[in-house]
Amino acid sequence: MKFDISNSEEMTIEERLVEIRRIKKSIYNKEYNQRPEVKEYKRIFDRKRSKDPIRINYCKQHSKRYLKRPEAKARRKIWDQLTNVKERTNLRNKLRRRTEPEYKIRKNIATRFRRVLDRHINGKNIRGSRKHGVDYPAIIKHLKPFPKNTNLYHIDHVRPLCSFNFFNKDGSENLNEIQLAFAPENHQWLLIKDNLKKGSKWDGNIKDYEEVVG
Repeated sequence: MKFDISNSEEMTIEERLVEIRRIKKSIYNKEYNQRPEVKEYKRIFDRKRSKDPIRINYCKQHSKRYLKRPEAKARRKIWDQLTNVKERTNLRNKLRRRTEPEYKIRKNIATRFRRVLDRHINGKNIRGSRKHGVDYPAIIKHLKPFPKNTNLYHIDHVRPLCSFNFFNKDGSENLNEIQLAFAPENHQWLLIKDNLKKGSKWDGNIKDYEEVVG
């Protein structure tokens, strides 16, 4: 385990020990919070806590106190200049896309997912990705490590989306095809020029493909 302690030469022995303990605790907490049983417990706990009237009242009072701070007022003033809620949301999304690669990738995949289904639903509501069995975190994990400059790459589908039948003849969704199309293994990084050359080309070998994603 490596510890990167900045300005360690200027720190006393006691300060170094305190910093090492802090880093160890941070690493442990990060690993602990990734456990499935811990995530499930937190999900249930947060659901119960969100309905607690005492906590709801506390949050309201805390928000009032926070909004009275000078820095909060300054940020609120900037946001109030954007009278359109859509403009505020777009600005926030643009900032996150520039600074958070995983957020940008997830948004791009989600947009592709909705556009693909939107071609076939004729104005009907699209169910969420979870109900379709699409796992964005798993896709992002499969795509790691990211290229140094993601702007030079496209996220390509190994088997093109146009080769799947997302809807049955009776109009119902074909969940198996949707899950195969958006399986983590069906995603890869390709240079933009290579992806444009590839287009919708595919050898059509469904058996080999299902063995890869299976």
